[in-house]
Amino acid sequence: MVCAWERAFGQRGPSLGSLIDNAFKETKVETLAGDGASPEHIQARVAVRVRNMRTLPAMPEIVLRIMKMVGDPNSSAQDMEELLLSDVAIVEKLLQVINSPFFGGVAHQGEWTLKEAIVRMGLKKVGAVAQQVKMMNSFARPEDSKFDLRRFWEHSVGCSMLADKIISSELIEFEGTIEFDDYWIGAILHDIGKLVPGLFFWDFFEMVLTNMQGSGAGAAEAKQAVEASAVDAASPSGMISYRDAENTLPDTPTHETVGQLMLMKSNIKDDLVQVLQSHHQISASATTLVCLAHLVDNISKDLGMACVEGEPAQYSELALQRFGLDEASLTKLKETLNEFIVPEIKAMVGKCL
Repeated sequence: MVCAWERAFGQRGPSLGSLIDNAFKETKVETLAGDGASPEHIQARVAVRVRNMRTLPAMPEIVLRIMKMVGDPNSSAQDMEELLLSDVAIVEKLLQVINSPFFGGVAHQGEWTLKEAIVRMGLKKVGAVAQQVKMMNSFARPEDSKFDLRRFWEHSVGCSMLADKIISSELIEFEGTIEFDDYWIGAILHDIGKLVPGLFFWDFFEMVLTNMQGSGAGAAEAKQAVEASAVDAASPSGMISYRDAENTLPDTPTHETVGQLMLMKSNIKDDLVQVLQSHHQISASATTLVCLAHLVDNISKDLGMACVEGEPAQYSELALQRFGLDEASLTKLKETLNEFIVPEIKAMVGKCL
């Protein structure tokens, strides 16, 4: 059977997916959904299949090596420099970013070399930014996909920069500390699961977009459920969130599940996997890192940097309570961040890509 590789895993027309489904039926092999299977059983089955998909993208090898080095207390600036120089494509863009006002400061004169940057900024900060640059240039958007890759990275990098401003300027109070590389990379990766439908499963992604606008199958029920919630709210235009739109499509894994499996496939530490898994559903036991990712994800949407233009924010009361934020203080926080950060975010994404 011959088909375009982008449609190989579709379920309609000449595709590998439809061929496999027909073969399963003929040989009485259990299908993905199955008759009468519980939602939990279906989700478990989906997780197994997604985890073993050879097409599921993994983090680039150098990103994993940087993560390992950042977590090694015996690593040196020279070790990091040698590793980064093994991928010359990273270095040029990395130097542009770390010499920008956001990292170098407005008083910074001239340009740091790679080694100077590692020494002055620290191994973790330079390592995190290098991972960001590499990840942003490892995924190319197919021409036919409606997925806006630049907007996706503006949202993801924006969340990292918002988190950094909040932590470094002590704009909120919380117990304990969060390491730079944890909140920076956690914020960048929190929506990484959206890349899979956006770049590989266009039909599914387009159905999600349609449901977000309230015109797809099941969208009306999703909108009613959102409006009935005290915390979740649709935008004035009637748009619902990406996650709510996903949930209108039965028997499919959410972007949190797909992102979680991508990181598990790449052997990334559990704290970051939790950010992907739980940043929309905050429980009383959620870590401060997860709550911070939730907060900046929604602030980014309120500041006009959602992955899909116009997507509404959905703040968890538990997350706001964790940081002592009420409506007035949240509004003040957003005003402070909006004035400082939005132009910087767009400039940094431009330098990285």
